[in-house]
Amino acid sequence: MRDLRKAAEPVAWMWKDGSLTSDPDEADGTWTKLYTAPPKREWQELNVNEVIQVINENITDPSPQLLQELYGLVASVDIWLQEKNSG
Repeated sequence: MRDLRKAAEPVAWMWKDGSLTSDPDEADGTWTKLYTAPPKREWQELNVNEVIQVINENITDPSPQLLQELYGLVASVDIWLQEKNSG
């Protein structure tokens, strides 16, 4: 994924003690870059293997029916979170 901070220029820099500067010549590599908005990140879904791994790590010997139900639950939560974070 492309780092959107590379496309945007910082508007200011902050030193460890909290002091700020808007002069890029004053801010060397030890200052923290500040932007007008945080970079937007693309939503990352869990893939089938990751969902199964989470289920297997938390449930001992799940039946095929339970696996299917849990996968449906995880998929529903994933959709809900995507809608909540996209809106």
